[in-house]
Amino acid sequence: MDIIPKAAEAVVVLFMGLTMGYLARRRGWLPGTASRPLTCWLLAHLNPIVIVLALWSLPVDDWKAAALPLIYVAQTMLLWVAAVAAAEVLGLSSRKKASLIPPAMFSNQGFTYGSFVCYVAMGPEGLALATLYVLPFSALLYTVGFIAPSRYVPGSSESLVGQLQETLTHNYRRNPVLAVLMGLTLALWQVPQPEFVRPVLDVLIPLSALGLLFAIGLTIRLSTIKDYWDSVVAVHLLKYVVAPALGLGLATLFGFWAQPDHTFLKVVIVESATPSAIMSLAVVQALGLESDLANACWLTTNLVAIPLAGVLVWLTSLL
Repeated sequence: MDIIPKAAEAVVVLFMGLTMGYLARRRGWLPGTASRPLTCWLLAHLNPIVIVLALWSLPVDDWKAAALPLIYVAQTMLLWVAAVAAAEVLGLSSRKKASLIPPAMFSNQGFTYGSFVCYVAMGPEGLALATLYVLPFSALLYTVGFIAPSRYVPGSSESLVGQLQETLTHNYRRNPVLAVLMGLTLALWQVPQPEFVRPVLDVLIPLSALGLLFAIGLTIRLSTIKDYWDSVVAVHLLKYVVAPALGLGLATLFGFWAQPDHTFLKVVIVESATPSAIMSLAVVQALGLESDLANACWLTTNLVAIPLAGVLVWLTSLL
């Protein structure tokens, strides 16, 4: 099995995208403000194509696939509890506690890490299952994602109705949702998939990941890490120790170890060992919390995730 080239591909794409974006800003080629419009364009136009084609190949003959998004929801909610406990142990203020929760709960499980690593390790089927796994992401982010930290900040409030309305009115939120519905429809109706889909995905998936990582790289700032080292350590433990343990426990509960090829188990393993999501920073900023704390947690967990990608690809090859 050509596992070394696969692991190298994951690491190279992740490192190259972030580094190119970081250098582009540092050398003045692009401003950091270019990150958001680039991200929005990719989410609105390129990613929906990838989502439709990936979900189209989703296996619909195994009921256990429906357990994947349930595992995601359970894991995310349990991480909320774990994040609050960690903040209490550290003695963080209410604002810092609230700022710790989003990067601890929400992970980079989409095209810029988890789903991409699943594709590298398992091909289009892995990508389709990973996309199914994170299907509830937006629903949780725009509901629990705002409710959870707001509980610990007196007087803080956020209109969930307004956030849901934005999902429908902004194409970078609406188009991915429509793409999920279209891809699931094609899969459930078992519409035959053309032969060109696989080679197209082989091009579009790395391209999409590279573009999104480049946009993220434009926002990287290394100076904030040292001021929040205790919170950074806590989030690393939550992301790379607690979350994988929860994922393995839930996968065992749903009988994933009994599958001959362990495909569902591999998806859970990869998606459970993922860094903080960039959208967790958006939640912290929208609520007016400690954005530097969230940025430090996001940045360090994502830097660690680059070499970890190769390890995850290798680990899944052993199952």
